[in-house]
Amino acid sequence: MSVTMKRALIAASIAVLWLLAHGLKIQTLEARESWPDAEQFMIVPPAQVAPLLAIGFNEVAADITWARMLVYYGSARIGKSDLRYLDSLIENVLALDPYFKRVYAWAGAATTFKNNRATQEEFELSARYLRRGIERFPDDYDLYETLMLRLWWDLEPDTPEAKRANRLEAARLAEIAIRLPTAPPGAATRVATMWSELGEAEHAKRTLKQMLLTTENKEARGKMIDRFRNLFPADREANLMIKAKRELDRQHEAELPWGPSDLYILLGPRPKRITDLDQLSSQATVLGRLNLLTPTDTTNDRLDPASPHSSVDASTKTVPSP
Repeated sequence: MSVTMKRALIAASIAVLWLLAHGLKIQTLEARESWPDAEQFMIVPPAQVAPLLAIGFNEVAADITWARMLVYYGSARIGKSDLRYLDSLIENVLALDPYFKRVYAWAGAATTFKNNRATQEEFELSARYLRRGIERFPDDYDLYETLMLRLWWDLEPDTPEAKRANRLEAARLAEIAIRLPTAPPGAATRVATMWSELGEAEHAKRTLKQMLLTTENKEARGKMIDRFRNLFPADREANLMIKAKRELDRQHEAELPWGPSDLYILLGPRPKRITDLDQLSSQATVLGRLNLLTPTDTTNDRLDPASPHSSVDASTKTVPSP
């Protein structure tokens, strides 16, 4: 068989296989359309029963339910589900493993994307999951930030009093979050703006002062100074504090550049040199400080016969012969 015939045979085989695969795909999709929705046959146990059904393998069961929930949620993206069991699946995972950290943040977002536009009930459900996450993980900045956004922007209560209460809670949460190690550099300026919009100018000023004195990041500190001057341009005390902070930073960089500022504040400035170590190294100075020598050196006096303190008899002096 020639090379040309071999190539033609290979090409024909590939074409036949492609036609067979394409036909099988069409048949499979047509058959899939006739299947009933999986949601009609979905069984989700109550959250209180899930740990009993896990028979001690709670974390394994939580992982399986988590994977099942992700597939279920993805099916809704192509119109195959209305996510009626999403909340039950989330509760199952949290009942099996309440320290499954990722679920809290995921639930806080997923519950607001069931439909094209989130409802107030969905925003409230999202806030509940985020609050539960903060109770378990009080050092997670992302949970604080998402809940803060829900309370400040998304929830729309019926009364102005309830709206202000939500925003006050959001500002308090944000103030806690900016002190966490994972907080971004510019978070403090946003908190000050929130308190200012709530009419709490003194609270905003106090927050900025505290963060200005404790922030190590120079870029963040510069943003806070700019925000301070924009919010309180005539505050003489604030300007003095900013000046003092800059002087403290200068001394810190000059005297303790390898340590954090709070350590420098604890140790204080480097003490002035009182004793000359070179002078201390001489024996006479050391002995003098120990009072082992009198102010006048008497060594030569003991060897000088003319001295009144000399122990050498003058009559015993040897006179050289002429």
